[in-house]
Amino acid sequence: MEKLVRIEFEIESKVELISETLLDYNIYPKDILYLIPLDDLKSFCVDNNISYRGKNIINCILSNYRESENIYIENYVLIANNDINGLKNIILY
Repeated sequence: MEKLVRIEFEIESKVELISETLLDYNIYPKDILYLIPLDDLKSFCVDNNISYRGKNIINCILSNYRESENIYIENYVLIANNDINGLKNIILY
């Protein structure tokens, strides 16, 4: 997988592949998941009891692994403005 990521995103071998580095290159988890064959993603979902339907597998995996800190950061503006109605519209998994 590491080799595939390096080739696909043209990352030199001396660069360490950690989350901070990938974010510096504007590479997100969704980008990595697109590199994985569909059958492997389906197997991952089955092994980890992740429900999926059709071509929405990547979004199902991502929504299953959302972190509360990321949700907080993504919705910082709503929280800062005390936008309760906006926050109610967010689906937390």
